[in-house]
Amino acid sequence: MTNISVRKLGRAAFVIIPEEALEALHIGVGSKLDFDVSEGVLIVRPAATSRRYPIAELLQGQVGAC
Repeated sequence: MTNISVRKLGRAAFVIIPEEALEALHIGVGSKLDFDVSEGVLIVRPAATSRRYPIAELLQGQVGAC
């Protein structure tokens, strides 16, 4: 376990995520994270990503349905 400190930057608080954790989670600068608090424990996970579909792929299932 690595101890990190909460720091202040302007009116925001932040923590530095160690490089090893970034690599293990397959995230980097700009990644979106989900934060949850459960029984006094902060849980941070990579945010669920939604797939973007090209319009042609979306319409593909509609052909012949008319």
